Amino acid sequence: MVVEAVITLNEREGSSLKAIRKYILTQYDIKKQDASFHNLTLKAVNKAVASNELERYKHSFKLSTAEKERRKEAEKRALQALKKSLEPVSYSYNLIQ
Repeated sequence: MVVEAVITLNEREGSSLKAIRKYILTQYDIKKQDASFHNLTLKAVNKAVASNELERYKHSFKLSTAEKERRKEAEKRALQALKKSLEPVSYSYNLIQ
C-alpha cells in the first residue's frame, strides 16, 4: 500500500508520511484514523526503506533507484511476453503430398 501510494502520488521531492496516510485513507476507505493506523503506516514505510523499495529524501519518501530498475525490467519482460503471445503461429502441416 505504501509503495503504491508513493508511485501514485508521484511527487518530485518525494511523498511525505502525511500524504501517504491521506492517500491510504481516501483510497481504501478507512474511516477510523487512530494511533494504530499511524503506527502501522510508520512500520510499513520503515519496512519498505529497509527492503530498499523506498528511500528517504529529506522528510519524504521516494521510490529507490533499485526499485525503479526492477519495475522497469518487469515491465520490459511483460511487454516481451505480450509480443511473443501476439506473434502469428505458423503451422506447417503437409497433409497432401
